[in-house]
Amino acid sequence: MRVKESFGKVVLIFIMSMLPVFVSAQTKAPKPPTKKEQEKKAAQKEKDAQKADEKAKKEYRKMQSKKTRKSMKQNKKRSDRNRKSKGAPFWEKWFKRR
Repeated sequence: MRVKESFGKVVLIFIMSMLPVFVSAQTKAPKPPTKKEQEKKAAQKEKDAQKADEKAKKEYRKMQSKKTRKSMKQNKKRSDRNRKSKGAPFWEKWFKRR
């Protein structure tokens, strides 16, 4: 009977002595991400945002009727044609480097 009790005490003391080691392993502060990792995350985020934007545009076009889509296409072409004949904005002319 005494052997079992003393064995239990030994195991308990062993576990209690290991407890600070386990706790200290969990309290380590995570290292800050490197510049390369940050750039990679930013690029991925930008790519995801661009994908989401394209998907939203596609869904928007899909919701329109055929007649509306045709009208949108014609308006886009007309707008592009008119924009080509326009010159540079005045502020670009005023502040361009010489």
